Amino acid sequence: MGAHQLKSVDGIAIRRALRNPSGLALLHPQSVERPPLNAVYFNVSKAYEDQDNLANQAMGLLLSEVISRCRKVSTALTTVASKIRMSETRSPLTPRLERRIAYLAALQRKLERLEHVQPFRYLKSRHLSAAGLKAISAHLAHARAYRYGWCALRSGISGEVGEESLWISLTWEIYERWCYVMLVSVLKQLLAHFEWKCRRFKTTDRVRWRVKHEGVTLDI
Repeated sequence: MGAHQLKSVDGIAIRRALRNPSGLALLHPQSVERPPLNAVYFNVSKAYEDQDNLANQAMGLLLSEVISRCRKVSTALTTVASKIRMSETRSPLTPRLERRIAYLAALQRKLERLEHVQPFRYLKSRHLSAAGLKAISAHLAHARAYRYGWCALRSGISGEVGEESLWISLTWEIYERWCYVMLVSVLKQLLAHFEWKCRRFKTTDRVRWRVKHEGVTLDI
């Protein structure tokens, strides 16, 4: 890679460049005539990637939302604890409130420190885009982090304070769910005389429709 394209270089690449006359002329402090940057090439192991890309912008937005949720949940818990009535069947929230708020505060501090390191410190904007979500879904570590972030935003509290947010997975799962709903709807019209039963699985994100009629069984 040409020297004019490099943003960072390691010691191995520098030592290799010093073996060449052009690299030596560019890097040696006592060089009289230095060659132009585009004439000197470095053998780098990895090309530089711009940190301010669409995938990191989407991840940065998610990080900001989780930090904001930490603040909102702490406030909501305090409000609920002050309004809850004593009951013989439910344990009060107040004795456990301090520990829960301490946990949220510690999590918030860790996430705020994360905002000031790469790649988030280089982001000029934070927003969701189709291209950003596509890039995230193609990278296992990014997809896992994004999924955990949305799971954190999914959780809420019981009570009268705050509004619940609907959690939705990455974009392709929206299309899969739409296809499933349409398939069941059409088959119900075609097989209206069949016996239809629905089963929902608590431990997994699954729904199964089973259709039976005169010895024929169909699972959707």
